[in-house]
Amino acid sequence: MELDDFKAAWLQHDKKLDESLRLNESLLKKINLGRSKKEMDTTLTYEWCNCVGCIFLFAYILYVTIKHSNDGLFLSSGLASAFLGGIYIYFSVVKIKLLSHLEFYHSPVIELQKAVQLFKTKYLKFKKYEIGLIPFSAVIIVPVLAKELRNIDVFNDVLMYAGVVVIAIVFSYSASAWVYRYLYDMKLKNASAFLDELRLYEKEG
Repeated sequence: MELDDFKAAWLQHDKKLDESLRLNESLLKKINLGRSKKEMDTTLTYEWCNCVGCIFLFAYILYVTIKHSNDGLFLSSGLASAFLGGIYIYFSVVKIKLLSHLEFYHSPVIELQKAVQLFKTKYLKFKKYEIGLIPFSAVIIVPVLAKELRNIDVFNDVLMYAGVVVIAIVFSYSASAWVYRYLYDMKLKNASAFLDELRLYEKEG
C-alpha cells in the first residue's frame, strides 16, 4: 500500500511538473513574442509616418514644379526631386509590406526569424541607396524649396546655394544616423534576440 501511495504521489508530482513546464514555456513564448512585436511595431509606425511624409512632399514638389515650369533649371530640379521622391516612397512601401506580414502570434518561431531576417536584408540594401542619395537629394531639392518658400533663386547665388546644400546634407546625415540606429538597427537586434531566446528554449525542450 505504501508503494502504491508513493507511485501515485510520484505520478501526481510528475504531472504537475509537466504542467508547470508547459505553463513556463507558454508564458515565455507570450512574453518574448510580445516584446518582439513591440520592437517591430515601433519600426512599422515610423515607416508609415515616413511614407506619408514622402507622399506629401512628392505631391508638394510636383505642385511647385508645375507652378514654376516656365523656368528650365527649376523645372529640371523639380522633376528630378519628384522622381527621387518616388524612389523613397517605393522603398518605404516595400518595408511597410514586409513589416505588416510579420504574424507574431500565428507563425512558428523559425518562420518569424526568417521573416525578420528578410526585412533586415531589404532594409540594409535600401539603407545604402538612401544614404548614397542624400547629397544628390539636397542638390536638387534646395532650389525648389528656396524658390517656393523664400522666393530665392539659388542658381543666381552659387555661394548661398552651396552653403544651404552643405547644411542640408549634414542635417540629413545626422537625422538618418539617429533613425537608422534607434528605429531600425536597435529594434531589429532586440526583436531577433527575443526570438533567438525562444527558439533556443524550444530546442532544449
